Amino acid sequence: MTQPQIALASWLSYGIGSEDSDLPAFVVLMSNPSAIPLLDSYWGSGFLPGRYQGIQFQSGKDPVLFVRSPRGVSRLVRREQLDLINWMNRRRFESEGDPEIVTRIEQFELAYRMQMAIPELTDLSQEPKHIHEQYGVEPGKPSFAANCLLARRMAEQGVRFIQLYHSGWDSHDSLQKSHRARCRETDQPIAALIKDLKQRGLLDDTLVV
Repeated sequence: MTQPQIALASWLSYGIGSEDSDLPAFVVLMSNPSAIPLLDSYWGSGFLPGRYQGIQFQSGKDPVLFVRSPRGVSRLVRREQLDLINWMNRRRFESEGDPEIVTRIEQFELAYRMQMAIPELTDLSQEPKHIHEQYGVEPGKPSFAANCLLARRMAEQGVRFIQLYHSGWDSHDSLQKSHRARCRETDQPIAALIKDLKQRGLLDDTLVV
């Protein structure tokens, strides 16, 4: 019998918690998720409660799927909906004792808080032109460079663990051509991220792997 895979960040989230209650402790940034043959278990929580798994952010207009309220649904209406759903979930937990029900309640509440925090956090237009050029970001275009810049903003806001994924390294032919292209896509953003973290004093308490 195999054991469920647990991400290191999930273990650490379980052990030391989150720094910002409005944002996930463990975020996953993928440049082009449709092209990355990875399993969700790579950022899963294994046998730990589901609230410790990584939250995947998308590139583009809606970084977190379904975090926005539908058109016509006000903040007050959303709060009333969640209160009703949470009441039903608590009743269910009292009868069944399933810890995943508690996780569901907590995730609903986190999503509600994220509705206010995420738009500002992911708005890269707030960054000056020289920062975009430093990272190699093309405004409005999803890329590994944009995710590196977003990672720095997340580190500033107290997101404890950020994983960046970029596809195309598992080459079985045309190795030189393929890997040169991947290096062109990643070298500048990675160097810019480390330099930016250092300039802002964030490397004093940030580990880059």
